[in-house]
Amino acid sequence: MLTMCEKMASTHDESGGCGTSFATTQLSSSDIPPSHFLGFRFSQSLWVNWNRLQTLEKWTELAIRPSTAEACHPADRHLFPSDPNHIDDIVALNRQCQTVRSLLNQEISALNVETTEWEPYLVVRPSQIESAGLGLFFEGVDDNHVLPTGSILCYYTGHIHSHTSSRTLTDKCYLMWVCDDILVDPGPLPKIQARYINDPLNEDVINCRYVPDRKLKVRSAVVTTRPIFSGEELFVTYGEAYWNQQPIVGRPLNSARVLKPHL
Repeated sequence: MLTMCEKMASTHDESGGCGTSFATTQLSSSDIPPSHFLGFRFSQSLWVNWNRLQTLEKWTELAIRPSTAEACHPADRHLFPSDPNHIDDIVALNRQCQTVRSLLNQEISALNVETTEWEPYLVVRPSQIESAGLGLFFEGVDDNHVLPTGSILCYYTGHIHSHTSSRTLTDKCYLMWVCDDILVDPGPLPKIQARYINDPLNEDVINCRYVPDRKLKVRSAVVTTRPIFSGEELFVTYGEAYWNQQPIVGRPLNSARVLKPHL
């Protein structure tokens, strides 16, 4: 029996077009679904709409048209020209991409996010950075509870966008580029704990970094850069590119004002 990844790969022939029926990208009753997909609780519609979006984006952005109408999702087959020499309707393709992406992100909003072993110890409360709003803190079971260096605390993920679709967003303050043409936006999803981690604009107090998940490609892991003690606030750097596009909210955090862990 093919794995899910093998099924996805089998839908594309060597020419780049889809070479089989769209039905092969869906799970059959004999398949055992994974617990999570794209970093969220697995659902059939999430799986289907992700495959639809991949097909439509290749068709729109790279001019890789499915080899047959049957290789498209039934709701997308009206876009397939009856004459193979006919020029594709790019406006209609773009509109359908937007529709399917919206369905995908609606599904993501309703699903539980994949968590790590450390997330039960992460707490959202007012940040130490003045006027910065909420922050994310590590609260261990006791004062001696320490997060080791290199621990994956949580994932920065959310609604999935391309560079093109991200241009339609009115609020981009949470938008993060992960890799290739994939950006994520946890702005509409308060359940994503990583969205509460602040940039102190002070390298001396940064204790975490973002590491893109090269396997899933739709999220970045929040990884500790040093041991973190119970009671400490988590900090990362957003990078120059972010601050070149966003106004600074709050004041840079002075190292002397950071709450010291109980040692």
